[in-house]
Amino acid sequence: MKRIISSLAALCIVFAITGALSAPASAAAAAPKIVDRIGNNSILMDDGSLWIRNAKGDQHKFLNLIAIEGSDYEGLGLTRDGKVVSWSYKEEPGLIPGASNVVQITDSLWLKADGTVWGRSGQIESLDHIKRIGNGTYRITALSQNGDLMYKYNSDTRIIAQVADPSAIVKMEGSYSQHALLDSSGKVIIYDTLHMNFDINKPIPETVAEDAIDIVYIPSGNLLVLRKDGTVWATSGEEQDYTLFPVDGMNQVSQFAAGSDDNFFYTKRIDGTWMGYSDEKTKPSNAPSLQSVALTLSTLRPNVGDKVNVVAITENYSEDFKLQVPFNQANLVIQKPHLLKKQSDGTLLALGVGESNVTVISGGVSKTVTVSSSLKAPLSNAKQVNGTLFIPIKSVFQAIGGTVNFTPATKSFAIQVGQTSIVLKNGDANAIVNGKVLKMKAAPRLENGETLFPAAFLVDTLGAKLQWDSKWQTLNLFFGQAKMTIRSDKTAVMEKRAAVGNLTAFIGKTYWVNHFQGWDRFMKVTVVDIEPDYKGEFVIVFKTASNKIIRSSSVGKSYMEDVLPDSYFFLSYDPYKKYNWSSSVWQTIKAEKIAVGMTKEQVLLSWGKPDSTTSASSSGISVDVWEYSSYNYVAFTNGKVSQIYRY
Repeated sequence: MKRIISSLAALCIVFAITGALSAPASAAAAAPKIVDRIGNNSILMDDGSLWIRNAKGDQHKFLNLIAIEGSDYEGLGLTRDGKVVSWSYKEEPGLIPGASNVVQITDSLWLKADGTVWGRSGQIESLDHIKRIGNGTYRITALSQNGDLMYKYNSDTRIIAQVADPSAIVKMEGSYSQHALLDSSGKVIIYDTLHMNFDINKPIPETVAEDAIDIVYIPSGNLLVLRKDGTVWATSGEEQDYTLFPVDGMNQVSQFAAGSDDNFFYTKRIDGTWMGYSDEKTKPSNAPSLQSVALTLSTLRPNVGDKVNVVAITENYSEDFKLQVPFNQANLVIQKPHLLKKQSDGTLLALGVGESNVTVISGGVSKTVTVSSSLKAPLSNAKQVNGTLFIPIKSVFQAIGGTVNFTPATKSFAIQVGQTSIVLKNGDANAIVNGKVLKMKAAPRLENGETLFPAAFLVDTLGAKLQWDSKWQTLNLFFGQAKMTIRSDKTAVMEKRAAVGNLTAFIGKTYWVNHFQGWDRFMKVTVVDIEPDYKGEFVIVFKTASNKIIRSSSVGKSYMEDVLPDSYFFLSYDPYKKYNWSSSVWQTIKAEKIAVGMTKEQVLLSWGKPDSTTSASSSGISVDVWEYSSYNYVAFTNGKVSQIYRY
């Protein structure tokens, strides 16, 4: 008792000094107001809506409710038309089937107009013709239409008192052995099954107040009584002690909203404002109001053609509520729809190079993010002429989300980029922008069947920035963080030069094919080019003696450096000129075969170097044995093949 009294005293001091925190009535007149609340997680508004937070996130549901009861993580709500809504930590609010014609709810039960009592598991047995039910700890408190005050514990139902006027009872609360009744006159009577008149085997009724407007038991068993003058009183919590003690300084209170423990609850003041109390600290508790909105996209740097996912649109409210707004219900405004377009699947499609603001608007607040779309693959045909950079009209304006229409008769291009209309004409330095003449640095010109225009024109009209990359001979075009690259006719040469590097040393060298990709052996070839695939590999381009171009398959840099100088793959000499052998020997060698009588040089040229060799000699006779893979052996006697063994 001492703790709750001291805690409430601390609370009242804060009430006294925080009155100025309440919003003026005129400012809040039109805003929804709190009717009741259950701890931090459920708030009932006067428009019948319910704010809740559970495992599925924060929610604001318009359910036409007039009352709520429950605990931090589950509850019941009563609708204006007598139906019951249920929710829990894992379930969203929803109507309970069959729960209709309901006149009252408690934490877990509801009372129908026919006097029956129901719970989530069905009708409660032995409770019929009931006038009112009350919240209770472990027990069901009920008042029948004929005035029987009873409690039900498991299957045991007992009548503990007779109430003269059941219709006068406006609230009932229960806690362990106690049952408190508040009537319309303000009288509060406690019936305690531990405080009995054994002559009649009924609890002795104890009147504790005559001027109350609200009562509530807190988890410790103390009864809090709110009097008509706005002061708060409490029982001691001691067994069979029903004396009320004033909570000094606690005043101007009009309603309780108990929490999950002794040191957590809410109170409503006479001026309609609410205060929250937790661990002897208090703070004003206002109706949730929209403070800000947040927009989260999967990326702010997409490439043209990419889809940008709208990850979340979040409304941030006071009282720490956050609501997720579905894409199809959001007021999403795209600044430049020629660059970004809303899709039916909840994404934004990047249409062109550039920057566009995306703004979400809700309840008078907004949030804007900037999406910068770049072009992944470079365009081509940038050109420098007399110090002026030219770029192609059609591909460039289409890349930045524009439309281009060419009129052959006038050799003019009608271009539309967002709200900007442009007319360019071959050979005419005067452009027309939104109906006004703008002189360009040079006239558009025709190059290789494509019309080019001065790149600086985009700086003057659309705010672009230009950057010439002399290393790669490319033009980088920026719109804020958005980028596109336009290659020149020299770019490929620069890229190839960098990619090929020191491999250019092989270009111009002549070889005779030995063993390489199944090509004809001893064919004369000259390396005329090395083509990079820009993925780390290269194609060797050869020209034959008959001027035919043949290409290798893609090979790595180190492989090429190893293969071209290796005589197993390529010979650096003409074997036909070096060796004067018969045509039959050459045919055998080209077929990669060997025969008895062949020399060591002929075997080397046909099969290559052996894996191992052994030698022996005696009386002027030398014997050599060469071992090849797969257990192939060649024996030489005095330098010529004498035997061939295969296993």
